[in-house]
Amino acid sequence: MIILKPPRFRSQEELLKVKKLCDYYHKDPPINLTEIRNARLHEILIINVDQATAYEVDPELYIEMCNNYRSTLMKHRNSIVRI
Repeated sequence: MIILKPPRFRSQEELLKVKKLCDYYHKDPPINLTEIRNARLHEILIINVDQATAYEVDPELYIEMCNNYRSTLMKHRNSIVRI
């Protein structure tokens, strides 16, 4: 995930991919490559609307949680029933 990398480790190709997404969803004012290169993600906000709660999570922890969830699903994929 590009936004978790320090700016000096972000490739031009990665920056251009993010710029394309930014340009698609955010037109005015345009976001330039320097802003994308220097952007940082400090926290991820998880909102549970059913329980009316919100949690701030460190981005690295969030990625780890998602990977753990995905691996758990893959281990039990034969037991999961699609609806």
